[in-house]
Amino acid sequence: MAELKKAELLEVKNLSVSFFSPRGEICAVRDVSFSLKQGEVLAIVGESGCGKSALCKSIMKLLPEHAKIKSGSILINGADITNYGDKQAIIDEAIELLGPDIAVIHLKDCAVRDGKLLSMGCGQGEMDYTSILKFIKERKPYIHATLEDTRPENNQRVKHFITRKYAELT
Repeated sequence: MAELKKAELLEVKNLSVSFFSPRGEICAVRDVSFSLKQGEVLAIVGESGCGKSALCKSIMKLLPEHAKIKSGSILINGADITNYGDKQAIIDEAIELLGPDIAVIHLKDCAVRDGKLLSMGCGQGEMDYTSILKFIKERKPYIHATLEDTRPENNQRVKHFITRKYAELT
């Protein structure tokens, strides 16, 4: 029996990343390429300072402001996310592409603190919920939404935040 071809979940092609300082440009990642298919495991290893963190932060879109992807591409499930610096553009594109098929929405927030991505309840991080709530109000008024990372100590604040933002939409 023929094996099914496994889909490329992550594909990095000729990626180069630089950091910029008053003293000039420092190339941290040079022309790196690899792919990861469904079911595979990938380990990124190397000496201290060789660019492992810069590579991973590039993929996760967590590069600091003084760093830039100079060339190459990052594809996730075939979608090129290389130049997605704008989180809102990602959300808007997802709503446009997947809108009719969205059956439930998981609402949670996030923030980058000390170089780490932290998950938290709605309204406690950096997320702008305008387009998501507008989508719900205009196109999916009866959809189920779950409030993730909501805890007993913040549940009323999260509920009030989402209720207020929803009511503010025109």
